[in-house]
Amino acid sequence: MSKYKNFLITEQENAMDNIDGMWHQKQLEEEQQIAQIKERNLFEWQAIQDAIYYSKRLKIAEGNIK
Repeated sequence: MSKYKNFLITEQENAMDNIDGMWHQKQLEEEQQIAQIKERNLFEWQAIQDAIYYSKRLKIAEGNIK
């Protein structure tokens, strides 16, 4: 009976270790996805700012030509 009890305890500990490992892996994946989204949003925001800036410059240039 004692061997069986020790076996069950060991199996439960191993299962908990596996769950902890999977949880940690999932956390890392989520953090990577968040970082990618932030980077993409920053890129898009910068592109919008550039478009606004060059649009204003173009309007000024067109105003000076006429």
